[in-house]
Amino acid sequence: MTQVERPEGAEVDDLTDMTPEMLSVYSTAFQQAHTGPARWGLSLEVGTRRGGSALMFLMLLDKLYEEYEKPHLLTVDPYGYKPYVSGIPGLEEIPIYGDPDYLTMKKLLAPFANHAHYKMTSTEFFQRMAKCPYWFPSGKAFTTPSQ
Repeated sequence: MTQVERPEGAEVDDLTDMTPEMLSVYSTAFQQAHTGPARWGLSLEVGTRRGGSALMFLMLLDKLYEEYEKPHLLTVDPYGYKPYVSGIPGLEEIPIYGDPDYLTMKKLLAPFANHAHYKMTSTEFFQRMAKCPYWFPSGKAFTTPSQ
């Protein structure tokens, strides 16, 4: 598969916390993940905030699978001003994702039928999804191994 150019523009670049250089790195890695044996695989973004990088991933899926059913992108972020573990000394738990961020993300990603958002922490998400089956376009189910 030929690599496609990273989608750019105000919505992608202004609604993400990543630099354009990091977006390019993520774009390349995302495209590499959608080649070979992992093609058609489910993608997951943890930490969605306003949806800029998720929009880029969905646009890439549109280009990579333009003639086919698009694989799903799941996003996870609790919003609701829940404490966020930032890793920054002195700011370990700060409430930074609120309703305005959530509404911006929902409006931005609403046109994509292959997107679903889980409004919970990443820990809650992984605990709940550990035994849930996921249906691939081939119709075969995959369930993660039990812990």
